[in-house]
Amino acid sequence: MEVEEHLEVVVSEAGSEANVRVTGELDAHTAGKLARHLGAVRPQVRRVVLDLSGIEFMDSLGLGVVLSARTRAQARGGDVVVSAASPVVERLLVLAGVDRLLLGERSTS
Repeated sequence: MEVEEHLEVVVSEAGSEANVRVTGELDAHTAGKLARHLGAVRPQVRRVVLDLSGIEFMDSLGLGVVLSARTRAQARGGDVVVSAASPVVERLLVLAGVDRLLLGERSTS
């Protein structure tokens, strides 16, 4: 079994928004898969909404992919937000100090 099979990414685009549902383990071995999917989103998309509620494990490289996607989107006048986060993801976002950037005001930090 390939390591990237430990991560599932489903992208659906509608107009200027893309919804990306990610499940599994987002780490050094699988972050490239998410990066490729996010990089393939059409340039017309202004808002990428990530559903990370199905993430069982996430390391700093996975977080880096999400933050890099956000930086690229903002350079085009768009944004990347996390609509739902598993407890593991939310804890990492809080520890990294980026919870308010990605989760908005609903964050409890």
